Amino acid sequence: MEVDKFLTYILEKYFVFHPLAELDESNTIDDIEILKREIDTKKVKRTDASMIELSKKVFEKFRCYNIGILNETCNILGGTDAENAYILYKRYKSSSKKVEKEEECCNSSKIRIDMNVNTKDTFYVGSLDTISTEDLKRVFGEYMCTGNENDDYRYEYKFVYDNLYNFSLYDYKNDQGNFYDEKDIYWHIASNTDKKQVYKSFKNELINKIIDT
Repeated sequence: MEVDKFLTYILEKYFVFHPLAELDESNTIDDIEILKREIDTKKVKRTDASMIELSKKVFEKFRCYNIGILNETCNILGGTDAENAYILYKRYKSSSKKVEKEEECCNSSKIRIDMNVNTKDTFYVGSLDTISTEDLKRVFGEYMCTGNENDDYRYEYKFVYDNLYNFSLYDYKNDQGNFYDEKDIYWHIASNTDKKQVYKSFKNELINKIIDT
């Protein structure tokens, strides 16, 4: 409810005291229900004028001070400060939504491990020279043994990226025609797309996911 959010903002933004309370930080009001017992909020509308009027009632009914300025001689906030308080609240709300969207964007991973996806049509696009087998197992669990006896690869992780592209992480024989020990595997990347930006994005997100986990 918008009214409750605004009242919560006021309690977080300002020192708010009951008129009879001593002027001490320990006596500040931290529960909007105390405000609502003194002020009828049931008929408050979600209009600027109505919310400013609500702010005015809070400032007139209770003793409110800017945080950091608390003494008997400082200017107490009054009805004339109501409009400014609501403007600050709207700015705060707008900036909070922006941060939430940015966080949602950053936190929404496009990588999805899917060991059932068909990677037969993928081809070599790059390598993971900074990620170990231990790193991959820690984040994605055990690899699959998809290679046959005569294949040049043995193990594989399968991914879908951005719900469009298939990616495979696989081991491969070294220059001497031998497989690496598990802890020394040099993992290669295959995909069904040759779009460099898609490969770059996949690799960067994969590395960041491993680092952050």
